[in-house]
Amino acid sequence: MESKIVNENPLVTIITATYNLIKNNRKEHFIKMVESVKNQDYPNIEHVIIDGGSDDGSIELFETLGLKYYSEPDNGIYDAFNKGIQKANGKYINFMNSDDYFNNLSAVTLSVKELEKHRADFSFAKAIFVDDNDNFVRKYTTNIYGVFSRMPFCHQTMFTRTDVLKKEGMFDLNFKSASDYDLIIRLMIKRYKYCEVKQNIVSFRTFGESGINVRTSILEQLAIFKKIYSQFANLTDKEYNNIIICSTIPTKLLLALGITNPLFYIINFLKLRKQIKKNIIQFKFSKDKGLEYFILFNKKIKPKPNEENNELDSIERFIRHIEQQSF
Repeated sequence: MESKIVNENPLVTIITATYNLIKNNRKEHFIKMVESVKNQDYPNIEHVIIDGGSDDGSIELFETLGLKYYSEPDNGIYDAFNKGIQKANGKYINFMNSDDYFNNLSAVTLSVKELEKHRADFSFAKAIFVDDNDNFVRKYTTNIYGVFSRMPFCHQTMFTRTDVLKKEGMFDLNFKSASDYDLIIRLMIKRYKYCEVKQNIVSFRTFGESGINVRTSILEQLAIFKKIYSQFANLTDKEYNNIIICSTIPTKLLLALGITNPLFYIINFLKLRKQIKKNIIQFKFSKDKGLEYFILFNKKIKPKPNEENNELDSIERFIRHIEQQSF
């Protein structure tokens, strides 16, 4: 009987999107990222650079560093990621931004080990925020139980099966800042299997796209919720806004998504959000609409209702609050 040949080290593709690195003073950060990939102890990695048509000497830098690259105009970072997916040869793909880097030499090894062990479709791990000078800012902890109201982990820690990315239509180009979150929610709703790498494997710079444009990021999250959740439940604008502002998940939505025990979901959500010190769970029954909610309030960001109960104003106050917060 012929035995099966098992590839213990399947090819992993790291995709990095770039544009005019030198002009934007990102050369040194990019080189550090490249070195963090080259220094991985995993033996089977291809690193693909998808460049948006740089004309500042970035192409020459890629050639000097011996990188595999493709350069042509694109429609932003997620368009570049989609192009990278089509060109990838690996079983798994990781999207590493040009300013960020692996801070663990075994990041790829640890991720592939968990993926193969659990036969999972994607993995994720812890990360840390650093500033422009690589000084520690804060931890980025994982929160998979909060996925339906908050970004659950740093996308740079995520390794995903290439065939799954292609099957699910890759990144939605309607979103410029939060398409990674849109993808994660879609994968979770489709019940793709995930696994968590317990170690911290990535350093993420706080001045990235979503960090700079808070307004765009939050409004895109709202648009993502409406795009996806409208397929499962008829929610009001107030309910959508409260998902953003207070992490409020209407029970009817949780049940429609297949979460049969909302209390379990919220308890675990609280358990993993260790960085928030003063949270309470409030059970509320709405007699006028006959709806039930489990509401998670963070006292620091809970909006104060105004006289007109203008929900858009609540969103605007929430955005201003976040913009005023330092990382």
